[in-house]
Amino acid sequence: MNAGKILVIGSINMDLVVRMERMPLIGETFLGKDFQLIPGGKGANQAVAAARLGTEVAMIGCVGEDSFGKQMLQNLKNEGIRIQGIEQTRKASTGIASIHVDLQGQNTIVVVPGANYALTCEHIDKHKKLIEDSQLVMLQLEIPIDVVEYAVRYAKQLGKKVVLNLAPIQSINPEIFACVDYLVLNEVEGEALTGVSCREMHKLAVRLGQLGCSYAILTLGEAGAVLVEKGGSYVGLKAYPVRTVDTTAAGDSFVGGLGSRIVQGDDPGTAVQFGMKAAALTVTKLGAQSSLPTMKEIEDYFL
Repeated sequence: MNAGKILVIGSINMDLVVRMERMPLIGETFLGKDFQLIPGGKGANQAVAAARLGTEVAMIGCVGEDSFGKQMLQNLKNEGIRIQGIEQTRKASTGIASIHVDLQGQNTIVVVPGANYALTCEHIDKHKKLIEDSQLVMLQLEIPIDVVEYAVRYAKQLGKKVVLNLAPIQSINPEIFACVDYLVLNEVEGEALTGVSCREMHKLAVRLGQLGCSYAILTLGEAGAVLVEKGGSYVGLKAYPVRTVDTTAAGDSFVGGLGSRIVQGDDPGTAVQFGMKAAALTVTKLGAQSSLPTMKEIEDYFL
């Protein structure tokens, strides 16, 4: 079976993960349960997610010339990801994310972009061959927006499929959505983008369907997902119930799973359902990349 080729353009972070009984109040200090350093970053997470599902993956990104940067590059290489598109810079340290996780599996995350914001359009030009060689280009918003918009336009110009994960939500040129095949966003991002609450799903779907992208996918956690076609017609898809340990990287796992099935030729609904399976298994484990499932794990659990 053709493994498909995905290029991820995005962030690379080291996650500093603290588990605690509950979230602290403002000004409060108390003891956490444990601390771990876990490779993360939305771009790297999505790259690893797709690679573990049998897809051929390359990445464009930026890390610092520091110990975290070296660890991240080696980790991506160990996952079988082509890393020649990842630049190292002295201008900034490798990005980090400070993550607090409570016993219910809910989390708060503070990201310091660092070297991720040193990525430029010139880096995209330097590694255009990676875009040309891919079937699908996957992006998020933890790198400079001008770089995202530049890469999306170039990928579309070449006729590549484009997946844009609108996270974390930021202002982006609305004209870019016409170059996007699959726009992925959660309920918070959907409301911020459209001004419509998920409680008004029909109205929200109409707004998403008017953006210009071929499909918008609204992820709703335990409530599943909504697949919206251009024009506003939509279908709701149920989530797969599991015991939640940590929701970190669930969205990234979904996007990686979605992309891995798109390049295999699955229809959008089937690809979304597979992405939800990957996300469901992700929340049963702690951490970002440490929680991303393999194809065998998905097959063993769901088949």
